[in-house]
Parts: sequence; C-alpha cells; structure tokens
Amino acid sequence: MLKIKNDDSYYNDKMTILRKHRDGSLAVSGGLDAIGRLWDLRTGRSIHVMKGHAKGILSCAFHPNGYQVVT
Repeated sequence: MLKIKNDDSYYNDKMTILRKHRDGSLAVSGGLDAIGRLWDLRTGRSIHVMKGHAKGILSCAFHPNGYQVVT
C-alpha cells in the first residue's frame, strides 16, 4: 500500500490518478483540483506541483525516457 504524507498543504482527497515511475522512486498524480504532483516515494512527500490545468486531471504518465511527465 502506498502512503502519501498529508503534511504538505497541497494534498487533498480529490486525487483521481497515480502512476509510478519505472524505477519505483517517483510517482505522478492528478486530481479533480486540476493540480498535478510529483511525489518522492521514499519520503512520501510532494516534490513538485504542476498548476495551470483548465480542468481536473483524469490521466497522467511518465514518458518512456523517464524524464518527462504528461498530465
């Protein structure tokens, strides 16, 4: 089970999608709040917030090169 720490003010219960990086160290998530987040899975903390989406995020993925994210 994945445990994400809720001590940063960006996280809420509206997450709709979560995808893990192939090396298992990162995850990307999206939610109905139209904010994407990059997570450090070792610490469970959000390390980058992606704002500016017009609507809620229903899908996200890591690019096959492992260095880019699509939301």
